[in-house]
Amino acid sequence: FLFLIINSISARSRVDGSSMEPSFQDGDYVIVNKLAYRNGELERGDVIVFPYPLNREEDFIKRIIGLPGDRIEVIRGGVFINGVRIDEDYLLGDARGDYEEIIVPQGTVFVMGDNRNDSSDSRVWGPLTIDEIIGRAIFRYWPINSFGIIDHAQIGPQSTTSLLLDPLSSAR
Repeated sequence: FLFLIINSISARSRVDGSSMEPSFQDGDYVIVNKLAYRNGELERGDVIVFPYPLNREEDFIKRIIGLPGDRIEVIRGGVFINGVRIDEDYLLGDARGDYEEIIVPQGTVFVMGDNRNDSSDSRVWGPLTIDEIIGRAIFRYWPINSFGIIDHAQIGPQSTTSLLLDPLSSAR
């Protein structure tokens, strides 16, 4: 019974690959809060887990960069939200290339990996449907030397969206 309760409110996920370096390394294990958005709101900087849009059998971990209605573009490697370049001190470096401006549609978010030059993200497959989000990564439990609460960077201009999620609709 306890096992069922724990699995209904959380998930465990393994980071596979380098797309979130330096924040996460290949082989890190994280706990995901499936209820994070039930009573809360999505925020820029949240690290989330979701099924990969091009292969739903595989889960991805990325950072929310744009909320519904935001204008997102990449110019000379810098990410701009609503015309303002954001400061992202968690990155290894700027992204190579540009990304033409997009307005994030309602019901979606724009996600990117922290290792911008080695990440399949919204720049490749488009905005992520909010209903697809499994949850918010909250705790890293492996490796032991990285054990602890996950930092969700404040990236701005900071605001939240009023969309609340039903975590049961995306439980996997």
